[in-house]
Amino acid sequence: AEKSLQDVYYLAAKIIDSKSKLNLTDPHAPKFTVNVSLDMELNEIPPQFDLTDKKVLHALNQEINKKLTGELDDLIRRLQSVQSDVVGFGEIYRSKVRGSNLTRDEWHEKYRKAEISCSVQVHLLRTGILE
Repeated sequence: AEKSLQDVYYLAAKIIDSKSKLNLTDPHAPKFTVNVSLDMELNEIPPQFDLTDKKVLHALNQEINKKLTGELDDLIRRLQSVQSDVVGFGEIYRSKVRGSNLTRDEWHEKYRKAEISCSVQVHLLRTGILE
């Protein structure tokens, strides 16, 4: 039977390099964007995927972007729900908003309600297939 990308597959990948950028886009709401860029090397992938086909490689890349963006979104929402700002949104906020002398409790309330949009962009490097 022909399988599609909607089926569940497991692959092994190694992150070679990563960059992340946090931006405060609206201090009043507050709203933030989180952009993560990953250089990844695929170590293992099911043999059904022909990575010499650019369409397959592009579709796989899009699925990985979507999956990792969703995972990052979920993580941020969980952190907000328990008012844990381990990422440092408060530091960004205080550095960009003059006179933002918020108490810890005031920041945690703002943080819990903050609108945070995430994006993960993966760049697949070497795609050697191992079985």
